[in-house]
Amino acid sequence: MAEDTANHIKYTLGFPSIEYCTFLITQIIEIQPVLVPRFRHVFDFVSSRDINEQPTFQTVLPQIIHELTLKIETQSPTSYDSFRNYKTSFSFQFMYRSNLSLVEYSNISEMFHLTRTPRERYNFTQLSTPPLRQYLADVVDYYKLALSSDEPYIKYISFYHIMEYFYDEVFKKKMVSDLRNKITSPDFTYKNDDKVYEIAKFVNNRMRMDSKSGLGDEAESLKFVLMEYVPIEELRARIATIDPTAETYYQTSKVVFCNAPSIAWSDVQGVYTQLCKRIYATRNSLIHSKSGRKHELYHPYKDEPILRKEIPLVKAVAELIIINSSSVL
Repeated sequence: MAEDTANHIKYTLGFPSIEYCTFLITQIIEIQPVLVPRFRHVFDFVSSRDINEQPTFQTVLPQIIHELTLKIETQSPTSYDSFRNYKTSFSFQFMYRSNLSLVEYSNISEMFHLTRTPRERYNFTQLSTPPLRQYLADVVDYYKLALSSDEPYIKYISFYHIMEYFYDEVFKKKMVSDLRNKITSPDFTYKNDDKVYEIAKFVNNRMRMDSKSGLGDEAESLKFVLMEYVPIEELRARIATIDPTAETYYQTSKVVFCNAPSIAWSDVQGVYTQLCKRIYATRNSLIHSKSGRKHELYHPYKDEPILRKEIPLVKAVAELIIINSSSVL
């Protein structure tokens, strides 16, 4: 259990209550009566696991359900949307600390895969501290997807989607800021044709617009997102906690299958450019498969060990973006 005494919110993650277990089993039997014999089989199997303990419904039913529930309690009436926000905050903090994905079921039928081995006991020590920040649900879902997969391709693309989510917002913010600085500069005057033309060229070069989407250049947008949300020293520290060898690897090694550059962490002026190029070139190699660019093509089995080494980098970047784009509860 974790309690937020400032906001009067209590979070409890654990096996469901006997009442909720009974409700769920009743619901699934009504939907699929043919499962009744299988429930009996699982009940007998779970009951026989611990010969030193007399089985009861209180001990056996939660293991049949096999899943966890999150209970959130507040002292005052709270809206449904607020509860969803609290759930997102708890989910991200749990996943961030445990490196385990919390997967939600969209319907009751998905919960019952009765051939599975019953879940081992959880260690809930990471739940002692409640979440104190509110995170964006969409990006937490991408983070959840990344943690739920063992496939490095899915992990990389899911973490990248978190960066991509902020492209438009950060690009627009940077564009407006830079343009405002130019048109309010004492050097600018709207009566000078050359100065006005410089502004037009600036906008045109910065946007590099796609005629269909109207979005700015993706690589440049990625760099702006990194500069906005990912302090380099925080990134290095987080990478070190994920994989102590990764920081040196990124500094000394390119990404071979796409020739993405190494990262000179001490290069204050160029580190964001190198970081952006490494992430973006790797992403392009995963997404595109043009035969004319075989030297930059990702081969799923051959290159998988190399891609796995890139996961601590994009994971740390994604985590810092989620955290630094959040707000205090």
